[in-house]
Amino acid sequence: MTIDRYQALAEPPLQSGCPAPRTARALDEELFFQRATQTYLWALPAVNMYAMRTALGSSPGTATT
Repeated sequence: MTIDRYQALAEPPLQSGCPAPRTARALDEELFFQRATQTYLWALPAVNMYAMRTALGSSPGTATT
């Protein structure tokens, strides 16, 4: 029987009602991973806009007036 990763995070082993050191480390690592993922997703549009602005600024267009 395989334990789902998210199920293991939802039901961590406790010692006297508190997370064990190993459990606390696993929860911290999951929190850091989730924050890093959100940072990447939120920064992606800004990085894309900057790259497009840089690319369009370096190659001038031609006016057809």
